[in-house]
Amino acid sequence: MSDSNHKYFTLKTEHLEPYLKFPSGLSLKQAKQNAKAIKKAQSITQSEALKLICWGNGLPDVKDFEQAIPRIIHSTFGKSHDNFGIIQADDKWVGFWYTEEDLIKSIRVSGITSTIESMTSELVKHLTTLKESPLKQRKFLSAVKKCIEFLGHYFYTTSDNIPLSKVTSIHEIHIDLDALLFAGGGSGGETLMSYVLASCYDSRGTAKLLMERAIDIKFRNDGQAKFDISNQHDRAELSEYASEYRQFGAMCYNLDKKNKAIVKDLLDNYQGW
Repeated sequence: MSDSNHKYFTLKTEHLEPYLKFPSGLSLKQAKQNAKAIKKAQSITQSEALKLICWGNGLPDVKDFEQAIPRIIHSTFGKSHDNFGIIQADDKWVGFWYTEEDLIKSIRVSGITSTIESMTSELVKHLTTLKESPLKQRKFLSAVKKCIEFLGHYFYTTSDNIPLSKVTSIHEIHIDLDALLFAGGGSGGETLMSYVLASCYDSRGTAKLLMERAIDIKFRNDGQAKFDISNQHDRAELSEYASEYRQFGAMCYNLDKKNKAIVKDLLDNYQGW
């Protein structure tokens, strides 16, 4: 394929091999090593050994290893071999392309060496993210629901007021940051988890509200009508009013195992709100 001076290429299997995995998760590289061991131990051919590997790793119906390659590619990337590749312009590799809903999407890549290997690496990272995204979205939503169940139901609404259990998208949950951060009170663990959830929802808005609250507490406590940002003493004094429970370090020693597991799931699966 070509578009003006851009040429769109599919990739040879040899360029994809370092990234290929069976449905079971076994890498093709490891599979070939295992096949060598089976070949030697069972006195069979490499082709027969690879077929046995296929049968035990999610491809029980293949009759020949070459039949398995297209399926391994699809299992790895979520797309057929002819639905992605790299782009060349002016005899240089400049980016990659892939199809999505029958449309060709192209992404130009800069700042890396213009080689087939480097562009393939960038393509693989992008396709892997696309493939993992739906699963991560489900896991992130599940972690958010667990966090809400721990904190209570006073700080959010849902689209069309559907029950939380019926929510299927993170975008159906609408959080009142002020209520989440300041209306609940409760233990240090609750304060920490409210901060975690608020940061996932709107990190900039959360930082803004916490700063405003610290300034407000300072003014109420010391009676000052003005705050001189150029004054080192005033700046240092302001830090005394920042919540110790809204710091990363506090999570490390104040959260129990259950809430640490929720935080881990949020970290592992966060892709934005």
